[in-house]
Amino acid sequence: MSPFRSDVLKVLRFESAGLPVGVVRAVAASELPDLEHLDLWLGVEFRGGDATIDDVAPVLDGERLPSLRHLGFQNTPMLDELAAALASAPVVARLESLALAWGR
Repeated sequence: MSPFRSDVLKVLRFESAGLPVGVVRAVAASELPDLEHLDLWLGVEFRGGDATIDDVAPVLDGERLPSLRHLGFQNTPMLDELAAALASAPVVARLESLALAWGR
């Protein structure tokens, strides 16, 4: 997957047992000014889920996601790292809901 731009996409959800880092990086690098809801089920490494906290950093920055109101990171062993990063992440100020679930 490559980074993309969409001026109409409102909801983007990847539900996976192992979301490849290439997909995570492409989403993080995409220009999605109208996106309101983003869920990333990152998964575990032995199923292909090899993203790190650095790979989701652009999402936490929120610069490319000015309309984001819901953010979810699920099904990942790095929930503790994500929670710590979210504590000071710029994107959190505009969120109405945050989902962190199914950590390992």
